[in-house]
Amino acid sequence: MLPILRDEFSLGRRKGLNAYTTVSQLRQIKYLVSEYRAYEVIHLHMIDLFGFVILPLYSLIGEYILVVNFYVIGYSEWTFMALSVYAQILWGLFLDCCGKYYNSSRDTLESWKYSSEGETTACMKYMDKFRKSCRPMYIQSDGYFKIRSLTVLQFFRGIISGTLRALLAFKTFRTSFVYN
Repeated sequence: MLPILRDEFSLGRRKGLNAYTTVSQLRQIKYLVSEYRAYEVIHLHMIDLFGFVILPLYSLIGEYILVVNFYVIGYSEWTFMALSVYAQILWGLFLDCCGKYYNSSRDTLESWKYSSEGETTACMKYMDKFRKSCRPMYIQSDGYFKIRSLTVLQFFRGIISGTLRALLAFKTFRTSFVYN
């Protein structure tokens, strides 16, 4: 769905004969409005189907990574470190793709502001009102957990700070255990 949003609904970005894979009528305002609304409906149905899984999965994967890191630090079992790194890479890539989806949606709406491609003034006013009625699309969980580009950084910041806290806890635990 990302290439359709990024490439086909954006206006005035691509030049040349084979710039788009769809027919050129899609980028006319009278067709673009209905097709984009249909795309929004598909997006909302996909979020209704799979959106409730994102927040629990986010917290479970984060806790899994912290537990594995805690185990590696505490018991020096470095064979488990590959599991933690693998989970971090996969979940980071998923969050990054979701952030790119939001950025592409925002850029598509922005491209409608400046593109006029031979349309009349009335069509451009209609397109301006339509653009203002649209909001960028997110991969989200029930409207209160929206994945943006910063979500990836927040996730890794939480993993790093949780691992460092575990490291400090083990250091104080070992020193108090040895001296008592």
